[in-house]
Amino acid sequence: MMVVSTVLFVDLDGTICVNPFRTAVFPHINSLLSPRTGLSGDQLIELFVEEFQSRIAKPDGHPLKAVNWDEIVMTVSRRLGVEDLDVSVLDLVTSHSHAPYIRILDESDVALRELRQDKRRRLVVASMGLAIYQMPVLKGLGLAPLFHDFLMPDLVGYLKNQPEYYDKWVRKMPDALFINVGDTYRDDIRIPKEFGFRAIMKVPIPELNALDPFERPAVLQDYRRQIPSLPEIHPSCPMP
Repeated sequence: MMVVSTVLFVDLDGTICVNPFRTAVFPHINSLLSPRTGLSGDQLIELFVEEFQSRIAKPDGHPLKAVNWDEIVMTVSRRLGVEDLDVSVLDLVTSHSHAPYIRILDESDVALRELRQDKRRRLVVASMGLAIYQMPVLKGLGLAPLFHDFLMPDLVGYLKNQPEYYDKWVRKMPDALFINVGDTYRDDIRIPKEFGFRAIMKVPIPELNALDPFERPAVLQDYRRQIPSLPEIHPSCPMP
């Protein structure tokens, strides 16, 4: 039996792909709610984000409810006095999981295929979003077959910021090196490091875009000297 030496927990939106929430789902929902509430799309998204954040802060024993965007949208719309909003976030995600609403970032598919070549390594999706919303995107982009496993709240019963979320792999491969890769400081860097993992944060640097992904580390230090300041580490993205 081959020993697994490294398990990479890979974040999705903003790290390896773009999902259709900002490009299609919320524009459609906002087009229905704005005329009936007098609020702009930006104001509505702010309310959705606030509801999401309050649920994450206090999941109240129901972690799946914290990241269920159908429930979040209905809760906010009813709070605004719209009781009969006829919309399904799940249907919108499913029907828009194709170009131009979703896309691969930074040739991540090339990097993932390269990483899979080492048989001692396992690639695992680690997402705060529910599988019902995430899998259509991964399948639509052809990324799903590149992973060995999928960790999502509705598959494991926990949120990404809970240590039990990772139990399947931590218990199965206790001696492996666990590395979390993502684009948000709290969920992808600080919390995984509290669990004892290594962590890699993806910071967008436009100057590196023209290079092959596997050439970038070798020249990153030169670009650091040329760039006055790297982009700020942004807080956790509320979209799944």
